Amino acid sequence: MASRKIEFAKPKQQKLEYHKQKIHSVGWNITGENLASGSYDTKVHVWSFTQSGSPVSACDYKHDLQVEQVRWDPKNSFILSSASLDKSVKLWDIRSKNGQIASIPTNGENIYMAWSPCGNTIAVVSKDDELSFIDVRSRRIEKNIRFQLYINEIAWNPSNTHFFITNIRGHVEIWSWPQMKIVSQLPAHSASCNCIDFDPTGRYFATGGTDATVCIWDLAELICVNTITNFEYSLRCLSFTSDGKLLACGSEDNFIEISNVATGESVYKHELEAAMFSVAWQPNRYNLAFSNNDASSDTYLLLTESLSQSNR
Repeated sequence: MASRKIEFAKPKQQKLEYHKQKIHSVGWNITGENLASGSYDTKVHVWSFTQSGSPVSACDYKHDLQVEQVRWDPKNSFILSSASLDKSVKLWDIRSKNGQIASIPTNGENIYMAWSPCGNTIAVVSKDDELSFIDVRSRRIEKNIRFQLYINEIAWNPSNTHFFITNIRGHVEIWSWPQMKIVSQLPAHSASCNCIDFDPTGRYFATGGTDATVCIWDLAELICVNTITNFEYSLRCLSFTSDGKLLACGSEDNFIEISNVATGESVYKHELEAAMFSVAWQPNRYNLAFSNNDASSDTYLLLTESLSQSNR
């Protein structure tokens, strides 16, 4: 990998206040015009932004129990999904005040979720380590797979040909899609592999583990090309910028580490007062949304570029 220094302007931090309890998940839609958050207060909230970049509370929706994950449709900027401990996955259309398109019952309390790049399938993991695949068009569960060990974050590769599962053994299991036949296992970490994210350009993916390490992998060769070891505690969340040049890493340490993907070197370290829950880069901008375990129950933005530019 070629070594190239990336200049990263010191960002401004902006607070978005809405939820009454901790926020476990944040995510941008494909246009970067809307930001969603899911909270322990059972609510899903969506923000939009004015031409000047000011946040506007756009809509909010509700589950019966805490919301663990929010994920946007990769093909439709108005459609949002949420997974909850209330044993449901819900689909929302943010153009409607009521919003709910569907509520799909699941067998267990849902803690992880992913949406296939083609937009046709949602995968969800329960606390009982059951992996369920939901057909978005029929709004029905098409397949359930029960695992005999703890599984963590899941994701499709950008080309939609393989499905990746992280697990407590520190491995990344790679399954063919849609056949769901296991084709490879990567020994990624010396302890539990907790989180995974793909470079949207399709070159790399990253994993984070309880061993306080982030590994950056060449997707074509399945070789670890860089490791980031600037942590003391377990990794919780990862997010690539849309150009694949930067990786934001959140852990049980009280900071966000932003690294150069090509070199693994630290570009910026944002100090905080609590451990991280979720990080998400705005598409096509170096603006990072995040939530953590502080007392405020707020969503935060690290802004290096004007939000008003993002929405022109």
